[in-house]
Amino acid sequence: MNRYLAHRIRNVLAISQRADSVTYRPSKNNVIDMRNTTYRIDKKLEFEKDGRCLLYYYKPRIYTSPLLYSRTVIPFLAIAKLIQVNPFYTWFPAALPLMFFAEFYLLRRMYKLKKNMRYVVSHIYLHKDGETLEIYYENKLWRKLKSDNISNLYYIPSMKTPERTEEMEPLRGDVFPEEYPYTDLHPTGYAWKKYYRNPRTFINIPKYANYADWEMLVHVFKGRIIELGKENIVEIDYDKTSRYKDL
Repeated sequence: MNRYLAHRIRNVLAISQRADSVTYRPSKNNVIDMRNTTYRIDKKLEFEKDGRCLLYYYKPRIYTSPLLYSRTVIPFLAIAKLIQVNPFYTWFPAALPLMFFAEFYLLRRMYKLKKNMRYVVSHIYLHKDGETLEIYYENKLWRKLKSDNISNLYYIPSMKTPERTEEMEPLRGDVFPEEYPYTDLHPTGYAWKKYYRNPRTFINIPKYANYADWEMLVHVFKGRIIELGKENIVEIDYDKTSRYKDL
C-alpha cells in the first residue's frame, strides 16, 4: 500500500512539473486586444435632452435620386428605341439579341439599385451609455410597404466588420473605411457599404452628408464601445439636425 501511494505521489509531482513548464503563446484565439473593444474620446459630444448624440445626418438633394437612376434609365430607354427601329439588322443580325440581353441587364441593375436604397441611412445617434447606436433609414415609405422598421437599435460591438475568411464571400462595393483619418478610394461614389455580422447584412452611408462625425463613426463601426466621462458630455436643448437641414 505504501509503495502504491508513493507511486501515485511521484506521478502527481511529475504532472505538476510538466504543467509548470508549459508556455502559453499569444494567438488570435486566446488574446483580446482591449484597444479594439473600447475607445476613450478626448473631445466633447453634444447630447440632446433624450440622451442621444447625433453622429450622422443625411438629407438627399432634389436631384440625387434622378441622377442615380439616370445611369440605368437613360441607357435602357436608348436601347429600347434602337430595338424599335433596329438599324443594324442588315449588316449585324446578332445586334437584336444582344440589345435584349443589355435590357435585361439594365433592368437587373435598376432592381438592385431600388433594393439598395432601402438601406440608405438618414440619422445615426449614439446613446449616452456609449454602447448603443440608433440608426434611421431614409426611404421610410418603401420600408413601411415591406414591413421593415424605419429605425433600429444596435449594440456597438455587433457592428464590427465580419472577419474575412477563405470560405466567406468577399465584401462587395465601396466598403466603409476601417481607419481614421481615411483615404477615399472612390470619391465619386454615392455611398459606402457598412457590413456587419455577415457579408449579407449592411447599411449604405452616403458620403456627402449634411453632418457627420467621421472619427466617431469609424470607431463605433469597428465595434468599439465609447468611454464617456462627465467631461465629454455637453447637454443641448435643441434638435441638432435643425442646424444642418439646408446644407
